Amino acid sequence: MVNELLNLVVLYILIIILPACFIIDWVNYYISSQKTAIVLSLGIAPLLMSAMLYFLLLLLPNQSVVIYYAISFGLLISFNFLFKKNHQIPLNRLTFSNLSFSSTEKTIAILLLVSFLLSLVYSAWRPLTEHDTFEYMFLGKQLALKKQLLISNYRFNENSGSFFVGLHGLLYPLLFSWQVFLNQIMHVDSEWWFKSIAGFYGILFVAIFTGYLKMMNHKFILLGLCLLLTSYSMVFSMLQFHLEMIRLFLFVAVLFISISFIQSPKKQLSLLGLLLGLQAGIHFIGLVISLIVFALIFFFTKKSYIKRTRQLGIQFIIFLFTGALHYLLEYMFGDGYWWQKITGN
Repeated sequence: MVNELLNLVVLYILIIILPACFIIDWVNYYISSQKTAIVLSLGIAPLLMSAMLYFLLLLLPNQSVVIYYAISFGLLISFNFLFKKNHQIPLNRLTFSNLSFSSTEKTIAILLLVSFLLSLVYSAWRPLTEHDTFEYMFLGKQLALKKQLLISNYRFNENSGSFFVGLHGLLYPLLFSWQVFLNQIMHVDSEWWFKSIAGFYGILFVAIFTGYLKMMNHKFILLGLCLLLTSYSMVFSMLQFHLEMIRLFLFVAVLFISISFIQSPKKQLSLLGLLLGLQAGIHFIGLVISLIVFALIFFFTKKSYIKRTRQLGIQFIIFLFTGALHYLLEYMFGDGYWWQKITGN
């Protein structure tokens, strides 16, 4: 149990907290709220780590685990350094001492922290029973053991006799690949961290949902949270070890940034491009929603078509390389199962 707890803590530090520290100033540069920047950074960080691992396994197969960790953190550190240098941002721009909380926000923050700790206990106590999650974990483990990601139209694993049919992006199973890597280094067999991700994103979802309500009208916060947390389907989803909470977090984050951009167009689109890419990389429905968001922004932005195309073109590239490119590769070199689901052929 001690080794599993240590494994859990190290993974939260390596895959969530440290990566979030390297991107938080970048996120805060595009939105005004520091508290929202913290929540978004914590949610983006592990998915960004999965996005980097996707390309590492695709382009640099069969390397040591240390190399994958080193390259990932090297990219994050380099990005952080260049961003702060180009925008002349001090190293200690965002500190917790600069944050101020209202009494309502303090109460919500304490409740969320307690809920997160309880979710860790819950994820350690409750066995994993979700069918889809077993499939994602199996794929994530195979990718970690082979240290290779092949886009193929015939994904048959001879050792287990399983045949994997891919509909969604791979960012979720690659989270388990990171756990398998650390399990190998620490010589443990644990899935605790991966199971706890559902509760972690459940907390982030409630936090970003609260921020969204505050942006609309702070008087709606208490009523909105009561309606949310008294919904059977919502509570049921929060208690499952699945990717639903990640999807909901990204959806509300996209909604939050989109409305912020519509109300006061500034620099939010760069952050939105990343969120849309991660949303696509998690689930096929996320891809559909992301494409709809791009279309809506293109047609409702009050600029010339040339400026709209140039502005959204950069974000579309970010969107592709943080999650959406997988579907194009699957269509060209894989079984194209997602396209078969749409066309029926």
